[in-house]
Amino acid sequence: RIEGQLCMSLPDGQRTIGPHFVADADLAGLLFDCDGTLIDTMPLFYHSWAEVCPQHGLSMSEDDFYGFAGKPLPDIVREMHRAQKGTDATDAFVAAFLTEKKRAHLQAEEKLGAPAPIACVVALARGALARGVPVCLATSGLREHVERHLESAGLADIFNSRLGNVVCAAEVAAGASLPEMAREGPKGRGWRRARLG
Repeated sequence: RIEGQLCMSLPDGQRTIGPHFVADADLAGLLFDCDGTLIDTMPLFYHSWAEVCPQHGLSMSEDDFYGFAGKPLPDIVREMHRAQKGTDATDAFVAAFLTEKKRAHLQAEEKLGAPAPIACVVALARGALARGVPVCLATSGLREHVERHLESAGLADIFNSRLGNVVCAAEVAAGASLPEMAREGPKGRGWRRARLG
């Protein structure tokens, strides 16, 4: 048992947490998140938040930052503004904040280098493709960052706009979960035939 979860041994030494297991032959597709799952971007992103928040009268601790993981950036800015200033952020405030955050992120990336892929997750994605299982990337990240990071991590051959298997939260209905994003967004070869949910 791991933290109250049933830990099962599977064929070939695989393990799973919980009672659910899908045999490889039954997989219709694999859905991946980007930031902190496929690519180790989270430490890099924190730098830009820490720099930009004080310029706009906001603050964000590292714990706060990780607590916001998976949320679209405009939603994070609005939530922080509401919690810390007691009012709703204007669209102009959010736009100005995000413009400055993008600039700060690019500077941090130039200084610290591009984030690295997470090898064990990349191996899952490449292994699925080798077996003919479609893959999709659904992320709360900004497309311009996601595509640049995929390219620098050597993953643009399996996740890209040409294949249509990358969907970003800003491109689908507000509040969509990753599976909902995958149903609504990707139009890539083979992904539509994948039976999600």
